[in-house]
Amino acid sequence: MKYLGGDLNEGLDDVIDVTAVGKPLAGIIGRKPRVGDALVTRPGFGYTGLVFKLYYNNELDKWIDIKAVREGIEILRRPKPELGMLNDLLRYRDCISASMDSSDGLGKVLWTMSIDGGVKIVVNELPVNDEFLNSVSSITGINIEEVVFNGGEEFLPVFSIKGNCIPEFEGLGFKPFATVEDGNGVYFKGSILRYRGLGLLHWLVKYLSLESPYFTLHEYLACQCHNDYYCHYVENRSYNEH
Repeated sequence: MKYLGGDLNEGLDDVIDVTAVGKPLAGIIGRKPRVGDALVTRPGFGYTGLVFKLYYNNELDKWIDIKAVREGIEILRRPKPELGMLNDLLRYRDCISASMDSSDGLGKVLWTMSIDGGVKIVVNELPVNDEFLNSVSSITGINIEEVVFNGGEEFLPVFSIKGNCIPEFEGLGFKPFATVEDGNGVYFKGSILRYRGLGLLHWLVKYLSLESPYFTLHEYLACQCHNDYYCHYVENRSYNEH
């Protein structure tokens, strides 16, 4: 069967899948940020990464009454796209140089934009809200950076915009959290960002590798599907071909 592109799914379950074909209203926006831009998004990261982290640690039931956990589960079960956002963004199309959804993780977004655009991205603060931080503070063993950079969802976009457009986007509920500079790589707190973002795959592969010091064939194939440089969690490890 010939296909043009897009996300292809396969499984043993019966699934109702929806496909939409549309026409760009304001031209095609790529993944190459401009030097001098700011990266903005809604400060809603962390929720999905938190749920995946607890689930694969077999601790989801233990913390199920925490508000951030309940909200993360609801986001995964019933995401709420902001349908009215498109009309607002169309007014500021000239501000935007690049955009991506974050379904594969915020870390992947940042590294993809850095590599495709040939630029350096400096993360100045985490795109989270105070309510999430306060809620998660009661959960032991949680690395906030890990659940933020390795989490995301379809309807949580990241935009690269002109610096003088920041006030307009803040008025729409977006938060500037990173800057685009000359150079290459993604940096946070003065160091290269080791979280490359894989969304669900990050947590799945991490779970599968807990008992083994080797990079298993299953993990290897999973990483190959998402490009080698996303396999940050097995740096300096060799995989077992058998």
